[in-house]
Amino acid sequence: MSLAEYEGYVGIDIGGQTIKVGTIRQGELVTRDIETPPDYADARRQILAAIEELVGGKPKGLGIGTPGPIDWRTGFLQWTPNIPWKNVSYPELGEALGCPVYVDNDANVAGLAEAVLGAGRDYRIVAGFTLGTGIGYFVVMDGLIYHGKLDVEGGHQVLNPEGPPCGCGARGCLEAYASATAIEARTGKEPEDIDDPAFWAEIAGYLA
Repeated sequence: MSLAEYEGYVGIDIGGQTIKVGTIRQGELVTRDIETPPDYADARRQILAAIEELVGGKPKGLGIGTPGPIDWRTGFLQWTPNIPWKNVSYPELGEALGCPVYVDNDANVAGLAEAVLGAGRDYRIVAGFTLGTGIGYFVVMDGLIYHGKLDVEGGHQVLNPEGPPCGCGARGCLEAYASATAIEARTGKEPEDIDDPAFWAEIAGYLA
């Protein structure tokens, strides 16, 4: 599958620290990074400016991966633990640009890409975690995202109701133990600077 097939489409990865906007130009991936602002109106303005810079016109479509409990059917985000945004309607970006929009949880779309284009493309079922500011979980079956009956976020499974506080308001969530945010709070170090097999074995135990 050639990347040239995706020219004119824009992908937007909403992260707790960084928003990445990317497209394919002449067969190559080109991206722009935006420091995630606390105000969605500011984020919207910068995202639209980045799309204009990258595409220079009307995109063929937008694909958005966002943290938080997104309603993937409507593209509406009520809130998210790691970014102070509330009541965001992502399809409005498509209305502003005159193009279709697909929105889902960031872990789900990462998993879909891995299943369709990456290491999972030869497998019927692909599952895994995404680890960053928060924690996400995905299951892709036969090239389709499996949302499940409750469509819950994997990072907010409660491991210990008396555990450390989580950004979602609960205590003892998986995210409160094994996310990059939790690791930095516990150790005072960036995860990539920790070279302790016993520590990483403990983190892997939370994810197992």
